[in-house]
Amino acid sequence: MAALELRQQLKLSQQLIMTPQLQQAIKLLQLSRLELLETIYQELETNPLLEESQEELPTEQDAELETLTTTETPFQEVQLSEKMREDFDWEGYLDEYNTSTPVLVETDPNQEWPSFDSRLTEPTTLEDHLIWQVRLSDFKDDEREICEIIIGNLDKDGYLDATIEEIADMAQADVGQVEQVLVRFQTFDPPGVAARDLKECLLIQAKCLELEDPLVVRIVEDYLHYLETKNYAALVRSLKRTPEEVKAAVDIILGLDPRPGSAFNKETIEYISPDIYVFKIDDEWVILLNEDGMPKLRVSPYYRDALGEGDAVSGETRDYIQTKLRSAAWLIKSIHQRQRTLY
Repeated sequence: MAALELRQQLKLSQQLIMTPQLQQAIKLLQLSRLELLETIYQELETNPLLEESQEELPTEQDAELETLTTTETPFQEVQLSEKMREDFDWEGYLDEYNTSTPVLVETDPNQEWPSFDSRLTEPTTLEDHLIWQVRLSDFKDDEREICEIIIGNLDKDGYLDATIEEIADMAQADVGQVEQVLVRFQTFDPPGVAARDLKECLLIQAKCLELEDPLVVRIVEDYLHYLETKNYAALVRSLKRTPEEVKAAVDIILGLDPRPGSAFNKETIEYISPDIYVFKIDDEWVILLNEDGMPKLRVSPYYRDALGEGDAVSGETRDYIQTKLRSAAWLIKSIHQRQRTLY
């Protein structure tokens, strides 16, 4: 049986210790521009020592901020109090506060807002556009109910997902009546709406063009598979028409809309704001950081002046101010480090 013994050994090792500031800098570096703005405004709401300034942080404040966050000297208590005048006219103040005079709000010119064209009016949906046309038509009450069921069973591209039998069962109507209503409904705008497949969608649009030559309708009805594989030679042989005629018909078909309802989709376009811009001026590449809408942060001068009064802050108040002060300083420096790294 082996004996147990204690030994002391020296061992050299390297270990990477990430400070909270380094962890925050790495985290901010991975964020997109929108995520970074969200993080900044969230910190502004939760940290009273952090505020937004319209001016750049002066160099002396940077040095003072560094001193406040690196030294552990005890803070001295500060009494923050405001004296209210005894002869203050409260009735006049309330009357002025409740006045109906419009208030002018000063907006930040650097704040990012949605594009002007996206705030003009509420976009019209496919459902609203079709209901408007149903109301202008001379449908009977039972036929309007069938139209509403058809509208409710359209997908985002304008295709009908339900069968004639299913619609007749939901409306408690005859299959023949549903087919008649559907034929009239398919004449609505956008052309091709309420089609049950791609072929029917293209045929509806082709018939709306009222072409003299039925070649387009014939290609859609019988030779649509040749267009899918782009086998134009086989298409010319099957139709026994000249290549010029076939090409003209194919160009018309390619100009039709296979997704008639997509124009009414209520999806807003979100443009991506770049972090940097790179321009070529003459023979030199110039890098510009995108700071549009980026708030300029600083430590609140109110708290900085209060901490320098001289009296000690005791207990939880001192710990709270120190914690929030470090958090504000780390965030400001992490954003500066992120900008330098991107540059």
